[in-house]
Amino acid sequence: MLNMLHLQEYTCPVCGRPFAQGDDVVVCPDCGAPHHRECWKKQGRCAYAASHGTAEQWRPPLERGDDDVWACGNCGTLNPAGSKVCRKCGRAADEPPSPRPEDQNPPVDPAVFAPPYTPYGEVPPDGVVEGETAMDLATFLGPNAGYYLPRFRYFEQTHNPVSWNWAAALFPLEWLLYRKMGRAFWLVLPLCLLLAAPYAAVFAFWLGDSGALSMAGGESLAGGAPVWLLFLTHVASLLSVILRGALGMRANDLYRRHVKRQMARIRRQCGGTPAYRLTLSKKGGVSAGRVAVYLAAAAAVAAIVLLLIL
Repeated sequence: MLNMLHLQEYTCPVCGRPFAQGDDVVVCPDCGAPHHRECWKKQGRCAYAASHGTAEQWRPPLERGDDDVWACGNCGTLNPAGSKVCRKCGRAADEPPSPRPEDQNPPVDPAVFAPPYTPYGEVPPDGVVEGETAMDLATFLGPNAGYYLPRFRYFEQTHNPVSWNWAAALFPLEWLLYRKMGRAFWLVLPLCLLLAAPYAAVFAFWLGDSGALSMAGGESLAGGAPVWLLFLTHVASLLSVILRGALGMRANDLYRRHVKRQMARIRRQCGGTPAYRLTLSKKGGVSAGRVAVYLAAAAAVAAIVLLLIL
């Protein structure tokens, strides 16, 4: 158990703030983890309840000055005397350091676990979200993991799949490519092209010879575009707003499902080997290159169509 005189050396696992002199603190009766009383009430249980009774349950942090404490040569975790393997990565105590890159965990920015502001509460590095450790999730998420981690926890706790994402609402195709959601991209792309078709047709009327299309019937307005085509542009605008709104509300949940599928697939391929987290880092993250290729291809197609019209 903790010495109550040294609580200032620890932080609350719910709010992430260090304990200060005079704070109203309670400790978990099962593992001894300290919490602010208000944070305990807000959480309704110990923040480490999912790990109780396992090797990963909370324990007072070790210090290098403790007797016979040894540091893991793979991840640097301090381990108690007598333990044969690292309690974090499972590496044997007597195993010599290996220069192989697949045995080394990729670095993870610790700042992602303490973002300046999150609407659903901060997630500690040793927390568990959706059955995955927060560290593994952050490794797969890559940039801006501090934004997605608390939202994934919110989905798990409330079962409410709605959480607004401005990037997905304003730039749906680019956001899907950036987050490597290729399957969803190819589903949304035809819808976006279909909704853009009326605008392209009106643009063709304004730039080119509108004679053939004007004969399609109906009164024509500016640029020779028929009324029915202009009406379609209004319908397309309304449907585009609805599509972007739906993506904005469900994008974070769709991304959560994508992350769970990909991590489960990687786990089946790598098992519990040290290469698991390295593979998470490679397969996950973001891809600015895909967005650049998409924008370049879109610009090339638009230039070709414009040349054909003119």
